[in-house]
This record gives sequence, structure tokens and C-alpha cells, in this order.
Amino acid sequence: MIDTIDFTDLTAPEVEDVVLGQVLTDHQAISRAARMLKADHLVGPSHKMVYRTALEMWSEGIGVDLITMTHELRKRGTLELIGGAYTLAKWTQRVVSSTHLDHHCAILVEYYGKRVLRRAGADLAKNTNAASENDALISGITNELSKAAAAELSSDINAGERAYTMLDEVKPKPYYFNMVGVDDYVFLLPGNMVTVSAPSGVGKTAFALSAVLNLIHVLKPWIVSLEMPADELLTRALCQLACVDISDALQDRLSPQDRERMAAAAIAHGEALSRMSIEDSGSMSIDRFRALAEHKVKNDGVRLIVVDYAQLMDADPVAHKGLADQNEAISKGLRSVARSLNIILLVVVHVNRQGEAHGSVQYEKDAHVRLKLSREKGDAMMTVDIIKNRNGRTGSVPTPFEGRFGLVGRTAHASSQFPAKPKTDHDTPF
Repeated sequence: MIDTIDFTDLTAPEVEDVVLGQVLTDHQAISRAARMLKADHLVGPSHKMVYRTALEMWSEGIGVDLITMTHELRKRGTLELIGGAYTLAKWTQRVVSSTHLDHHCAILVEYYGKRVLRRAGADLAKNTNAASENDALISGITNELSKAAAAELSSDINAGERAYTMLDEVKPKPYYFNMVGVDDYVFLLPGNMVTVSAPSGVGKTAFALSAVLNLIHVLKPWIVSLEMPADELLTRALCQLACVDISDALQDRLSPQDRERMAAAAIAHGEALSRMSIEDSGSMSIDRFRALAEHKVKNDGVRLIVVDYAQLMDADPVAHKGLADQNEAISKGLRSVARSLNIILLVVVHVNRQGEAHGSVQYEKDAHVRLKLSREKGDAMMTVDIIKNRNGRTGSVPTPFEGRFGLVGRTAHASSQFPAKPKTDHDTPF
């Protein structure tokens, strides 16, 4: 007969220390933790008591930190039960930052689910005998399994609690492409994945680069350029800024006047261009992209990431069989990066002349905003179809296109009037 269950290998007291330390150090940590972590998920009696108190304070609109928690526990007469103010202070001393709070909470939830399963298995072994009622046993084990499954789904948000905290949070301001016509339909928010699709030669890279240059002052960009070398991309950027023919620049056929304009553009916009970094390896797996993106965001302050283009990325061929499965993994990975890092992700997707994406339609499903570009050869206007827009309306709009300069969304004449007044509450672009 099983009288006791050993849970020592399914507890993480040091993680519980760190999670409580983060809750007491970062005023936003409790709202993040509450989305997935419940007091019952913790093992330590002191940890449970403090975390349950933190949740109650948070739901009542009381700020949670070391001072307020000490005061609240003292009022309730429970401060000495958890070891006094020394215990709270000791937890905070283990905290460097709350960057990985979500991951720490996930560890505790995982351990909780395993403890529930182990307990259910032990109970089943203990109570199964000739006199047992099968229905009763099955009902009991089903309840326990449901609890374990619920632990894995505990990122659910209580709508009432979340609605309350949202009232006090600063809402993110929208960003615009600052492109004629497009801004009437499209705005961007942190966490958005935006796809830009078109066949070859329409101007996908020109669109993406124009967006980067328009937003570079307010969103530090990182471009994962898998299609063209960094030097070519930078040349195209200078041609946009100086209104110099890209073909002449790439073939080294610039006139003295054009060279002078390119040099002047490099000097005038050098500080802004220094904010832009370009990944120039020519290849990238989705796993490596995740790691690099996290580093760029957390260490370099990147807020806008451009991938040009998605189907040139790689996914593990062993784990994902076939091109469609690999592209599905890439798309889901890209969306996950945008959401987890809370950045704007602009993804260029190559399609054939029939408008079908090469490899997978998953990019269409995962995008918050889907833009499809089309243009007749030699036309000075590009049509932008807003096919999907979770932030607003869909529709079709024309926008200026000057292909020889790589300009999208404005004319060369307007480009010379920098800084233009953008449709945004943020600082002006070039």
C-alpha cells in the first residue's frame, strides 16, 4: 500500500523564491504572473501565502512591492508566519530582472501538473481492489487529469481582473508606415506580424525598406536580409534618400552630381542609419532567428524586425518533414517572436503570379495584417491590397511608386521635403 508520495524531485523552491522576488520588485510582475500562475501551483506554505496575498492586493488595486506586502501581511497578522520581513527581502535579493518571469512561472506550472499526475497515479494504485467501483475510480482519476491539463492551460486570463488592470495601463501608441493611402487603412501595434506579399519585380523589398526608413527614428530596426547582401540594401537606402537611380548606383555609373548627392545623404542621415543593423549571413534557421531576435531586442533596443524573405529561412528538416511543414514552423515561429518580444515584425512573403505563397499558406493565417502588392510594369503607382487587418479596415489603395529610386508611398519631390509630417503621434521620420 502507498502511504506517502515523494515529490522532492517535482518541486522548485529556488524558482518560487525568484518568482516571488520578481513580484515584489517589479510593479508589473504580478499582472504578468497572474495570467498563468495560481497560488495552488506553489509548494512552499510561505510562498503560497505571499502569492495569494499579492493576487488579492492586485485585484483590489493595491500596488504590490516589498513595502506594501510587508505592511499588508503585518495587518493580517501573518508576517511572522512566513518568517518576517527578512524572508521577503531575501527573495528580492535573488532577482536581477523580471525578463524571464513568464518562463519561471511556466516551470512552476509544469511541476504542478506533474505532481497532480503522480498523486492521481498513486491514488489509483492505492484504491484499486476487488471491492472498488470502476466508475468511481474513473471519475476520480478523470478529475485529477483535468486538473493537470488545466495547469498546462493556466495562461488563461481572468477577464474581470484583466479588464480592471487594463484601465490603468498606458496603451501603446500606433505606428504608421507614413505612406500615402496606406495610412488611411493600416496602423501597427507592438506584437503585430505584418506580411507583405507580391511576385518578383513588384517592389516588396522597396516597400519594406521605405517602411524602415520612415520609422527608423521611432523604431530601431533590424533587417534579416536573406535575399540580397547588406551593401546592396544600404545602397538602395541611400538611393532612396538621395533620389539617385538604383541601377546606376549598383553598376557604378553615377555622375559626379549623383555621387555628391549620395555622399550628402550619407552625411545628413548617418546618425539615423546607424540605428539600422542588417543580418548579412545569407541564411537563417528559425531557431537561430529566435535567439538573435531576443538578443537584439533585449540588448540593442530593436523594436522593428524585417525578414526578407520568409521562404528563405530554414526549419529543422528532421522535425518538420516536407517544405509545407517547414514553412508552417517558420511562420509560427515568426509570429511567436513578434508576440513574445512585443515588437513589430514585417515579413516579406514571395508569391507566384497567381498570388500563391511558395511553401505554405500559414503566413496568411498567422499575420495580423496582410498586404498584397501589385503594379503594372512602368506604372508610377503601386496598388496595396489590405487583405487582412485585425487592427482596422480592409480595402485597396494606390500609393506612389518611383521604382528607379526605390521609393514607395511618396514621390521624389515629397522625399526632398524631409522631414515630412507623418500621420502618427510619435517623432517625425526623415
